[in-house]
Amino acid sequence: KQKRGEYKELENRLNNRIQSIESILKNNREVSVIQQEITDCHNKIASVQTEIATKKNTFLTTIIQHTQTPPKLPEIHTNEQELTTRGMILGFVNPVSKICLQNSCEGNLLLSYFDKQAAIRLARYDATADSRNGTFEQWISDGEFRGCLECGDASDKVTLQNTEGTQSPIPLSPNQWTVEAWIYYPGEVKRTGDDQGEIYDYNVLVSAKDVFDCPIAIRKGQRLGTIVNHFFHDSGCDLDSELNITDDNKGVWCHITAVAKENQTCFYINGKPVGTPLQTDETKRPERYALTFGDSGGAIECSSFNHFPTAQITVVCWFRSTSTGSSTLLDYGTDSYPHALLIENDNQLKITIGGKENKIDWSGFNDGIWHHLAVTIAVDEPRTNWMMTVYVDGEEEDIIEISFSSAYSFPSNGTLVLGRKNDSTHPFKGEISGTSIWNRALNGVEIRDNQYQTLQGTESGLVGYWTMKTEASGAQTIVKNKVESGINGIVRGQLASKAMLFQCHSNIAYIGNAENGNYPFGKLAEVRIWNLALKDTEIAINSKTMLTGYEPGLVAYYPMNEAQGNVVRDHSAEDQRPGSIAVPDRMWMALTKVPINVSPSTVPSSLVTCEYSTVGLDPDQPGKKLAMMRRFFAYCNSSGEVELLPDKRIEALEIKWIGNAQFNPTLLGYIEGAPPVPSENLTIEDDYDGATSVQLTQSEDVSYSWSRDKDISHGLDLDVFLGAGWGADAGMMITSKVSEGQAGFKGSLNLRDTTSNSSTVQADSTSSMTDSLELRGMVEDEPQFKHLGNRYQPKNVGYALVVSGLADVFITKLKRSGKMISYDIRPMEGIPLDINTITFLINPAYTQNGTLDGLVGSSAANDRFYRHVPEMRAQYGSLYPASYFRLQDAYDLKQQIERWDIDRESYFVNFDATKTTVSALEDQTVDTSDYDKFGQVDVDLDGDQKDGKEGDKDKDDSDAKSKLKDYKESLKANKEQAKEKAAQRKAEIQKRVKENDERVQAESAFDSWQKRMDNLLIRAGKRNIVNTYVWDADGGLRTEEQSFASTVEHTVGGSFSIGGTLGGLADVLVVGFKAELTALYAGEMTQTMSKTKASSKGFELVVDVSGVESKGITDLNDRPLKSGEKVDRYRFMSFYLEGNTNHFQDFFNYVVDPEWLLSNDEEARALRQAQSGKPNKVWRVMHRVTYVERPTLDGFARDLRPLEKKDDTPDQLKQILKKLTELEEKLKEQEQK
Repeated sequence: KQKRGEYKELENRLNNRIQSIESILKNNREVSVIQQEITDCHNKIASVQTEIATKKNTFLTTIIQHTQTPPKLPEIHTNEQELTTRGMILGFVNPVSKICLQNSCEGNLLLSYFDKQAAIRLARYDATADSRNGTFEQWISDGEFRGCLECGDASDKVTLQNTEGTQSPIPLSPNQWTVEAWIYYPGEVKRTGDDQGEIYDYNVLVSAKDVFDCPIAIRKGQRLGTIVNHFFHDSGCDLDSELNITDDNKGVWCHITAVAKENQTCFYINGKPVGTPLQTDETKRPERYALTFGDSGGAIECSSFNHFPTAQITVVCWFRSTSTGSSTLLDYGTDSYPHALLIENDNQLKITIGGKENKIDWSGFNDGIWHHLAVTIAVDEPRTNWMMTVYVDGEEEDIIEISFSSAYSFPSNGTLVLGRKNDSTHPFKGEISGTSIWNRALNGVEIRDNQYQTLQGTESGLVGYWTMKTEASGAQTIVKNKVESGINGIVRGQLASKAMLFQCHSNIAYIGNAENGNYPFGKLAEVRIWNLALKDTEIAINSKTMLTGYEPGLVAYYPMNEAQGNVVRDHSAEDQRPGSIAVPDRMWMALTKVPINVSPSTVPSSLVTCEYSTVGLDPDQPGKKLAMMRRFFAYCNSSGEVELLPDKRIEALEIKWIGNAQFNPTLLGYIEGAPPVPSENLTIEDDYDGATSVQLTQSEDVSYSWSRDKDISHGLDLDVFLGAGWGADAGMMITSKVSEGQAGFKGSLNLRDTTSNSSTVQADSTSSMTDSLELRGMVEDEPQFKHLGNRYQPKNVGYALVVSGLADVFITKLKRSGKMISYDIRPMEGIPLDINTITFLINPAYTQNGTLDGLVGSSAANDRFYRHVPEMRAQYGSLYPASYFRLQDAYDLKQQIERWDIDRESYFVNFDATKTTVSALEDQTVDTSDYDKFGQVDVDLDGDQKDGKEGDKDKDDSDAKSKLKDYKESLKANKEQAKEKAAQRKAEIQKRVKENDERVQAESAFDSWQKRMDNLLIRAGKRNIVNTYVWDADGGLRTEEQSFASTVEHTVGGSFSIGGTLGGLADVLVVGFKAELTALYAGEMTQTMSKTKASSKGFELVVDVSGVESKGITDLNDRPLKSGEKVDRYRFMSFYLEGNTNHFQDFFNYVVDPEWLLSNDEEARALRQAQSGKPNKVWRVMHRVTYVERPTLDGFARDLRPLEKKDDTPDQLKQILKKLTELEEKLKEQEQK
């Protein structure tokens, strides 16, 4: 306010001086006196200007101190834990809405709000440091005071340079650039000379080197557009109308953007598109061509122009002259009237009509700039008085009345020539584009409306329109007339046609003016140059917020808030291009409000902001993915509707493939950790990895065999009888046998010759599956129990077998700082389910490896989970369960397994094998559906939990259970959907992972009773294992291990036999002597074919505890070295329990750590997916300790001193260290002297 008051005082002094001069002039004083007064006034003005510059510099210095010195939070208080509290009143934050405080991915704390002008404010507290950010813990404000740049004089501009000080333009690629800035409109006007106060032809925001390209330019003070190779392409936006410039609102700051896309340049004001909409249909995009005329004297000739108007006429064309001499733009005539209409330049524009030459008061023909020239000629009957109006660049330049003594009309069927006169003289040098001829006199509004339009050829009154695009027509090259049935132009000579681009493809080398000056822009700030085409949403949010410089795609960023010096700093993270300024003191300006224009008419009550990441395709390389961190702002407008400003670019993200993850796993079985070890014993070595291990081996043997036999035999059979024979007859006429018989010796002889062939083919396969888990852990840094020293602490981890899908894991991290932002897990399609493993943390309240019974020595192993154990053991002894020490649980499981073993034996003894009918077999076997009624073993964990409930008063444990309970309840809503998904997955699993005895079976070949025989194993097969191990520190180890196998063998076969005899018979009876002889040849063939399938499935559980430490427990006299602290002997059982759905429930209810399960660990995430499905049968391996011995009777007192370790330092090294110490002491004494 003080500075503004000083400015006002200076202004009053100047006005008083002006009034004094006016008074002198009014009083008609002497010229010498007046001249002296004028000289004095000039001196005063110079003095005042100096004073203003001094005060402006003082004001700018004050702004620099406030804006470029970020405030740090002073220390307020430090407590006993040396935690420091910092704070301050943020004077630069003046919200009128609710504030939104949010952590940013960049390590900043964002404070967003609306100020009293309804402008979005975003103050940042730089909270963290990284490799590229050495300063931190400071506020970075976008407050109300800042500097800006003003390019006011004709030569003012910013030249882009690299860090070495050489000029370094920014290249522009087609359809891949965006330029945005905050500007003050209206732009700069001329400040000196006779034309002071007049507007410039252009106000150029940014421009190129070596070519007149300007991505953003304002023509004639109000038309927004782009200049490409000297040609101004109008955007269709009138800034006066767009920004509502009136007498009451003479100037305003606004955000302007130009974007190159679809081979066009699109413009935005305050984040909203303006002007001609983007044309996405390639066939409907405007086209503009230019024909270049050179020294060759080439021209465009339209002969026999029978449609040329005879009275009312308008001639329009775009041209740019590169000549300094006389030249002809257009000539129309006939043999009788060679120059009926002639437009030429001879140091002045001249237009000849009917031989009458008319000079136009305009001298810009040869200034090298594209101009739009329109000449309208109108006449009324009797055609003696003609009225010609000349428009240059849409503005009326001159009106001339032409009189003829008699009626005059333009001749018809003449020849129209562009680029020279009809007699081939005065050729035009330069470029001509878009030439049209109308049969009516257009008014000024029509001319301005059509000035930047490409015509269609169907407009009313249009008789000729040549775009200057050349094409071949037979042996000639023509310029086609777009008017139907119009006269085409024939190209005479060598002329080059080129398409005129609607966007710049060169570079950006200057800010605030053109390369050669003369087009200063005025006040500007926040110039941003991107190497991509921003989306509409990105432009909208950029128009209301500041940038950080780390946004992806930002190649140059000039906030222009330095307010001093001759360098405009480039704040982008890309290649730095600081700009140099010619006259720094004069060009720096001060602003009292940051020029951000916002849309709300009233101040919203609150502002919400949120960050998110996006992944899209690279427009340059469609197969490559690009990731980016973005931010959106949201608020409610006055109508109660939510206004969303999304897609604010923050920083580029780097996508990295990390590896694979499991997707939708199904739990098959699990091992509850490695065999338990006492950590109080593990104090000698630094590494006990693999000291214990458990291994479950499943073997499946399948054998297929085929057997074929063929037997062929042949031989002789002889039967012989030797003896007496008789016969007697009786009767008259008719006789009958009354006696007949034989008696003697009979024998037989059989001779056989047999050949046999037999073949057996057998195919065997063995599948062995092993699941094992070894002890893992690490030595603690600080000993928890000082008297034991540093212990090796086992990792309380379990092992789960799953079948799961495959997924890729991608992470995104900030490209600049490398901070991880997000991860993405994408399932792989077309990859079948496969076996995999998951290691999980075991619930320490259930079992904790490293403590056999909840104790380490005589102390509680863990204050959180086992704090109550010493007290409860003192009350209940071994009956109180903790960690692995659960006697009731262990012996209950063992008894269940033994009962089922007795039941198997009883079943075998009572089975009646004498009954051979199928019905008897069915009566003595059970159906497959009854499988779960036999051999099942359940673990009763509820009883143990109940027993320990009274002593478990740990609050953290209950919190963990509460978290798990809440998580389970959240799954109930999706239970039905999970069941259906589980059924589908179960079918897929069964399809891919079948039991060996269910693979490739020709079941139709087996009889039903053979299949029924398989069911014998339901009751007779062993399913569970209990092993017992007793370890002692003196080297003893007792092992009781079980294993089992079930074998099934089925045979199906058939046989075919064929045989016969052939021979002679002799039967002789002579006088009572009888002899019989039978001789037969015998032959037989038998063929047999059979197949056999034998399958065997076995289980074996093996535990290794050979690595448990036995040193440091007792001495040579078996006296304890640490009485009552180390384990001398312990016994434990290891169980293998067959698949059961109860094991699935126990896994998630008791076994797995509930806090870990809710974490972001990849394996925990996978198990949560498994938990959401329907429970399935899973096998289980678990351990239970049933005996723990810590020797204490012989030497009851406990040594509480830390365990001293032997010094293993070599003697040679000790000597070197001793010598080094002595030398350092001598050096210290020398330094003191």
